[in-house]
Amino acid sequence: MWIKKNQLALIVVVLLVVVGVYFGSMSTESNLRDKMLDAVADHDHENALVYATDILKHEPTNREAKRVISESGQIFYYLQAAKSTLTEFMAGKDDATIDAKQLYEQFDKAREYTGKAKALDPRFRTVSNFEKTLDKSQTTLIHILSLNVFEQGQSVVERAGANYRKTSEIVDVATSSRYLSTFLPYQSAWASVNTPIEEIKEELSSSLNEMDEIGRLISTYREGSAKDFTMSLLTYISVVKTTADTLLVPKGSYKDFSKAANLATSEYKKIRTKVKRATPRSTSGEGAMVSLLKGIPEYQISRNRKVDEIVTTNQSLYKL
Repeated sequence: MWIKKNQLALIVVVLLVVVGVYFGSMSTESNLRDKMLDAVADHDHENALVYATDILKHEPTNREAKRVISESGQIFYYLQAAKSTLTEFMAGKDDATIDAKQLYEQFDKAREYTGKAKALDPRFRTVSNFEKTLDKSQTTLIHILSLNVFEQGQSVVERAGANYRKTSEIVDVATSSRYLSTFLPYQSAWASVNTPIEEIKEELSSSLNEMDEIGRLISTYREGSAKDFTMSLLTYISVVKTTADTLLVPKGSYKDFSKAANLATSEYKKIRTKVKRATPRSTSGEGAMVSLLKGIPEYQISRNRKVDEIVTTNQSLYKL
């Protein structure tokens, strides 16, 4: 009788333990579910992913948790793709060996992925913070590229200006010299000017093409801290080409040509001064590109290391 009572008591204890574990498990899952949904509502996709993963450990078929893994994880997948696009291109390169123009193209790709992440949740701070980091680095890169544009632009205008001065000397000498003016009147001197324009343009083609290529690249920059600077730099490129054409190709009378040349040169100097002043002095230093190449690889997208593991584990769910 005593044994039966003990057995019965043991059975009751076991049942109580089982029931306690069951309801305790339900309570844990319910608590995790509430935290997961609260995190999603607060646009905290890091914690949402962690809670969803914990729920699936207890209940592998939980649909809500799977949905969070899919949707929140996709945001981080885009951000990871943005970062890896840059870091993979930068790998093994330094400020002396990296191609700034090719790097700019990689920034455009990274910004595209970041834009896709932002579209999924515009209020997610992790996305906006990374977007600001990318924009800051891309702005630095635009400033670095502008130095090349300035160098090429100055070379073009100086060469075209030398041609203009040569043309002016021919006419000035002819009109100021009593001896020459007898045999080579002003109009004849102006008509005799025969500048090898095509040869000079061929000589300048390399610099002009370099500026055009950089202009094509930075024209993709739509929004960000360098928007005004980029527009000014594009204007500078356009003015350089206009000034070169004006100085190389005589049009109208000599008076017309001289007036147009002075106006074009003046416009060139104004826009060059404007853009130069807007270019940070630090850009010309050796540390600008070094800092850029160091900053992106060191940037941590997520605060919680578990997030990277979760996204990697479930990468078959995501797409670019």
